Order: sequence, then structure tokens, then C-alpha cells
Amino acid sequence: MKPVDPKSLDGLHLYMHPYSNCAQRVMLVLAEKGLSVQMHEIGLMSGEQLSDAYRAINPDCDVPALVHNGVPMHDSVTILRYLEKTFPEPSLTPNDPEEHQEMERLLDEASTSHMGGLVPWVYASGIGRLPTPKQREFYEKYIPHRAKFFADRRAGKVDCDKRAAQAVLHDQFSTLDAMVAKRDWLLASGFSLADIAWAPNANVLEILGFDLKPYPNLLGWLERVKARPSWQTTLKPRMLPIPSWFIRLVAKTYRKFGNRY
Repeated sequence: MKPVDPKSLDGLHLYMHPYSNCAQRVMLVLAEKGLSVQMHEIGLMSGEQLSDAYRAINPDCDVPALVHNGVPMHDSVTILRYLEKTFPEPSLTPNDPEEHQEMERLLDEASTSHMGGLVPWVYASGIGRLPTPKQREFYEKYIPHRAKFFADRRAGKVDCDKRAAQAVLHDQFSTLDAMVAKRDWLLASGFSLADIAWAPNANVLEILGFDLKPYPNLLGWLERVKARPSWQTTLKPRMLPIPSWFIRLVAKTYRKFGNRY
């Protein structure tokens, strides 16, 4: 990407990748609110996020990042809350105080679900991208906590136990499955930020081969989310028209033979 001073950007700019579950959350809320936004796709497989140009926008060098009138921010759930507060209509927050509190709890859990559940399963399944030697140097220089993560992962200390990761995801999805057993959305009052925060997790994991059939209510809920105009007009057109098994094959091949580490 070309270097840009985020302070020079007017309006909404989203730096994303369509297969990032965290980016999908923000893309959905922007579409649900009908907001005009300039999308900038970051090439994760090529390591575009690990560049000085992108680091100027997001010092953690992950996606998504949002710039609103020159102010950059990151962390997808933080962005969801910001957009809901800044652009309150149409509302994606329940009026009932107890349901509002429940939504906030679900958002907090979604915030930790990426590194707590999804990422461990992806890496333990042989899919997660590992850094090249040059990228590892970038991590060590600018993002040392991520450098430590990859070093620990390579040493077999973290995110290598697929059974443990599967158990975490089972607990998460079993809970969500029970919540939508007798209603359409995670909250009784209707579609909310909670659905937006969690649906991309299920979507990306299903693409990567996680079996959602044991959670039939969750599958029905996911299909309802996918049927919404926000998904059909914003996410679906950006998903490659190729089978999921081929995406998994490419990801595993790239990890094995792509000069990683």
C-alpha cells in the first residue's frame, strides 16, 4: 500500500480483508447503518499488513483498522461500539437495560474469542499463516508480543493442541446454539451488535473446515445473518466463488511451502 498520513483522510476508511472474521464484523455494521466508507483491502497472505505504511495506521499491524476523519482506531469490537455510538441510527442496541447488558457481555466475549478460540484451532489445524524470516524481524522490531507468540507456537508451547481448541469452540458454539434454539437472534429483542460480533467467527471457521453440524440452531441463525442485505451486498461479493475445500488446500499449501519461518 502507498504511505498515507491517516490525519489526511476524511470520512470513513476501512482497512480490511474479506476473509478476516474481525474485519467482517466491521463491514457488516457499516452496511447495516448504510454508511459510506472507502474500503482498502490489505493483502494478508502477502504480508501487506507488516509494512511501515500500514503500521502508521495501525501499530498492531492487524486488520481491521478504521480511520474516521483522520482518527485511526483498531480492535473490531471497539470499532463496533464506536460506530454504534457515533452513528446511532438505525440502532443495533436493545432498549431494555438487561438486554443491553447481555449484549455488552456477548461483545466482551466476542472480543476475546479470536485469540481464545478461533486462532488456536486454525493453527492447530495446520492452516494459520506463519511469518517469513523477514516478517519475523518486523515482529521482533515493532510488535514483540506477536514475535513471542510465533516463537512459542513454533516451539509447541501454544496453539498446537487441536483437541483443546475444539473444546473451547464447542463451549462457545453450544452456548450460542442454545440461545437461538427458540428465537431468531442472540437477543430476544432482535438483531443486534451481538449477532454481528459472533456470526463471522462461525462463518470463517466453517469455511476453514470446522464442523458446525452439531449446532443446528447455530447453523440456522448463521443462514439468517447471511440472508440479510448487509451480508449479501457487502460480504458475499467479496468472497471468492470457489469451494471451501480449495481455500483450505491453498492455505495449508502456502503455510507448508511458502518460505515460512
